[in-house]
Amino acid sequence: MVTTNTEKYTSEQLLAILSEDYNCVYLVNIDENSFETFLLSDPIQKNFGDYFKTNPTYDDAIRKYILSTVVKRQQHEMLQESSRENLKHQLSTKNIFVKDFKVERDGNTGFYRMKAVRLTATDGQLTVVLGFADISFQKQKELEQYAYVDSVTDGHNYNYFKEAVSLNKMPGYILAMDIHSFKVVNKVCGIKTGDITIKGIYRTVLKQLREQDFIGHVNADHFAIFLSTDDQKYVTQFINSVTIDLLTFSMRMKVPQLIPYFGITKWTSEKKIEMLYSEAKTAKLESKNNPSSNYAYYSEADATKMMEIKKIEDEFEEALKQQSFEIWYQKKCNPLTGKMVGAEALVRWKKPDGEFLPPADFIPIYEHNGMIRKLDEYIFRQVCKQQKEWLMQGYQIVPISINVSRASLYYLDIVDIYRNIADEFDLTPSFLPIEITESATIDNNEIKDIVNNFRLAGFPLHMDDFGSGYSSLATLNVIHFDTLKLDKTLVDYIGNYGGERLLEHTISLSKELGMHVTAEGVEKENQVQFLTKLSCDSIQGFYFARPQPAHEFELSLEKDA
Repeated sequence: MVTTNTEKYTSEQLLAILSEDYNCVYLVNIDENSFETFLLSDPIQKNFGDYFKTNPTYDDAIRKYILSTVVKRQQHEMLQESSRENLKHQLSTKNIFVKDFKVERDGNTGFYRMKAVRLTATDGQLTVVLGFADISFQKQKELEQYAYVDSVTDGHNYNYFKEAVSLNKMPGYILAMDIHSFKVVNKVCGIKTGDITIKGIYRTVLKQLREQDFIGHVNADHFAIFLSTDDQKYVTQFINSVTIDLLTFSMRMKVPQLIPYFGITKWTSEKKIEMLYSEAKTAKLESKNNPSSNYAYYSEADATKMMEIKKIEDEFEEALKQQSFEIWYQKKCNPLTGKMVGAEALVRWKKPDGEFLPPADFIPIYEHNGMIRKLDEYIFRQVCKQQKEWLMQGYQIVPISINVSRASLYYLDIVDIYRNIADEFDLTPSFLPIEITESATIDNNEIKDIVNNFRLAGFPLHMDDFGSGYSSLATLNVIHFDTLKLDKTLVDYIGNYGGERLLEHTISLSKELGMHVTAEGVEKENQVQFLTKLSCDSIQGFYFARPQPAHEFELSLEKDA
């Protein structure tokens, strides 16, 4: 057996073997399964000085402290095993083993590093120099640094951005930056390439920043930027440079064009960082919808708009509870006879003062924040309830189509929910067509499956707003729609030779595919005549009827004989 004691190895020799400044050092005979000798380095007196005041014998004090505080009380797996089979296994194929671990002590968290160095023993037994270092301060710094590091870009995150802005004493501007339709990159190129692209976007912007400027990755394709300047011309130059560089980068990466858009607000220490960034985001929404510029500055008008949006959001639940969202109905008529053949359900928000808020003022807000799903379901239920009441009163009901937003289609259980509601009112789904915009079905297989499931459940499908955006005829081959609704933008082409030919061929193709065709937004007699000539099945628009509240629309329904 190898005798391990302080006479054979000095503290300096063992510390030299470890090559680091450890708080406590052991010379351990693993085969004997014992801590035979304890040696000290100076830091032990600083870290555990209070304990040793009542324990004059250092060797005994360290033994008791380590065994009671670290090994026994904490039952840490690494230390428990390191003194026995695990450490022996770790050092069977290598001479050095290092492990960091966390220790909870008296309500505080400490971090320690254990380093084991194998010594050569003449009799074959395993003797180890085992050192423990308190790395709590170092670890805490690492954790603080990690809190400011973004996992996607390996650069600074939004936490760093907020901290840096709060410490800034110079004038400047805060910019919120997004990328137009970045989700297309993920869909076309995959999530991995998308993450690589986000990292490249961060680095591209970083190259345009000076030492006093900084950037933080917020999430997805959202970035926060601070430019330390009071010169708006410099801000514009920066935006133009980044825009050009990102276009170049997207070509190099062979991904869809990366087109940024920016919202800008003036930095002031009087406002919280989150408020300023929200201002920049509000301005950013203005730039997103501006075809002539990819940036916009925050204004007081934006502040008013933001407050109005917040008010609309806050009032949503109460409006649902009070049934303030009223359902109005717009007829769909046969262009030859003028007879009503169906209708579309449209929502209006009746405010406490009796005024109506048009859907354009609240639908986009609820689509953006996700509340639209509850509103969609509410509208569907109200239509079912009304249809059932009319049946009970002896009216001959007509199919009333209900719009389902793109956001609602992301919920896999939506078809079951709508079918259960229809069953609750004992209504045939054929009287409850589902209207879905063409754009909602583009490049999304999950949504395509859900849309098809609606049809399998018996709900007729109407493609809404055809011609307003994508106008992909290929969509008609992927999803079987029962009705194609021509958007007003196409109807307004009537009178233009090219537009009329486009309508003619679109209606002809729809007929060949077995679809019913409805034209929306029809307001003029010449439009009705042209659509009638093309055998358009039904017309919806002011020419025949404006949207009506239920009690007025009811007058157009026929009673059973």
